[in-house]
Amino acid sequence: MESIAQLNKTLKEVRELYHPELELLGYLFTKADSTVNSRTSLKVLRETIADKVFDTIIPRNVALKNASFKKQDIYAYDPQCKGALAYKSLIEEVFV
Repeated sequence: MESIAQLNKTLKEVRELYHPELELLGYLFTKADSTVNSRTSLKVLRETIADKVFDTIIPRNVALKNASFKKQDIYAYDPQCKGALAYKSLIEEVFV
């Protein structure tokens, strides 16, 4: 939640100084795992700003980390991994 507060502050400053019409498309929950902290954070986020949180959740995934390390996009590295499939779902959520 601290990160969201900082992001909102930055967005406000950008709107005031450069682009008054700038709008946030939404918040994407990333590096999700099955821990209590992750589930609780997502629950709080959805309860606080439900209308701005994407349905898609990007899981913590070794293939995403490895692709970045090898300077490849995830679709070149491992297009069938959970991370790649989650990002595909996000693309569909945003653009379809």
